[in-house]
Parts: sequence; structure tokens; C-alpha cells
Amino acid sequence: SLYLDLARPAAERPTILTTEWNAFARTDVVEHPKFGALRKTSYPVYTNGSVPTNMLRVEADLRVRDPRSAAAPILKKGVFPPVCDFAFGLGANRRVLSIGPGGGMDVLLALLHGAEEVFGAELNPSILDIMRRYADFNGHLYERPDVHIVTAEGRSYVRQSRETFDLIYAALTQTVADNGATALMESYVFTVEGFKDYWNHLAAGGYLAVVTHEAALVDRLVGTAVAMLGAEGISEPEAVR
Repeated sequence: SLYLDLARPAAERPTILTTEWNAFARTDVVEHPKFGALRKTSYPVYTNGSVPTNMLRVEADLRVRDPRSAAAPILKKGVFPPVCDFAFGLGANRRVLSIGPGGGMDVLLALLHGAEEVFGAELNPSILDIMRRYADFNGHLYERPDVHIVTAEGRSYVRQSRETFDLIYAALTQTVADNGATALMESYVFTVEGFKDYWNHLAAGGYLAVVTHEAALVDRLVGTAVAMLGAEGISEPEAVR
């Protein structure tokens, strides 16, 4: 999607601010005119030109400031999509794991909702380098002592972890595919076995929350979750509830 946007007329064309290459992917930090008045408040970070993650401007040093005390100007700008914010208000999410935290929106939302510790498994190693390079922009978010972000594949990280979490959160975590076929793709992250790994690492009353952008994929995810719960001895009506 980024490379198509670069072919647009000059007034609609994004500006690439930073590019990093590694063996995994090309990663670009972009200022995009489609963000309008927020174009300097939210920088999309693209992996191989697709699946952008948003890095937000935080006008405070979060190493020394409580995120909630610095939240008012962020919330006023309306940069948080309600669908992303919803999961963090479901319960007392003291310990949160983000699978693919990217530019930090998930981490910031968790902290704003009172999380005491936030963990993250980010597959693209360039993302962590970019977050350090843009630390003055993002408020040094990943340098907080209660934020633990590592380069790792999400499901593998969960399986090896000895921790339990009140919320395991995955927003648009998928293999890149712009042909509309993601509902048919196999995903190591969202298999029955993967869901069982997450189930086994939830604290009592904990949630797994998945944000996606395709109705067909929602159906598949629900079916996968019900199948996993059935294998755990939970009836289908109870699993659906």
C-alpha cells in the first residue's frame, strides 16, 4: 500500500522519513498526508510497504511521567481508534502482553488503562531500533521500567514464557497479504494450538483480544477459539459465551 501511495500526485504522496533494512524486511517511517491535521502526530511505520503500525507523538518523557498524567493532549487529538481501545477497558488488566506492539500504540493504551506491566513480542527487529531513534517523538515509551519489549515471534514467546497475563492483545497481527485472501491463509499465530498456548498463559478472568479488519477472518477466529475450548472439555454453547 505504501508503494502505491508513493505513485499518487505530489499533494497526496507520503514522505519517507527513515528507512531501515534487515534480513527480515524493509521498514519505513512515514509522514502521510492522509492523516491530515494529525500527520505530525502519528507516523505510520510500514514493514515491506504494508501493515503499518502507528507511532504516536507523546509530548512528555514517559521515563519520568505517569502516562495518565500526560494523556489529556493525546486523547484530545483523537488518535486512538475506539476498536483498539475497547479491549483494554474489559477488566483489571494489570499485566498485558502485546503480540506485535510495533510503534507502541498498544503499549500506550495499556498504560493509560492502568497496566502495571506491559510485555511485547515484536517480530521485526528494526522496529525496536526505530523506537529508540524516535524516542523524543514517542516519549521514550519503550524505555520505561514497566515496559518489556523484545524481538521475538509472538506465539513462540508465549509458549516459552512462565508469566500469565490479564490481557493478551494482537492487533492486525498477520502475514502480509494485500490480495484479500488473509481469511484463507494459514497463520502460525492463530491456529487451534496457538490459541491453546494463549489460553494456558491467561490469568484467572483474563482475555485474549484480536483486532482484525475482515469479517471472514473474524468468523474463522471465533471458530478456532471454539474448537480449542472444545478440546479443553468446554461445550460449544459455553465456549461461544
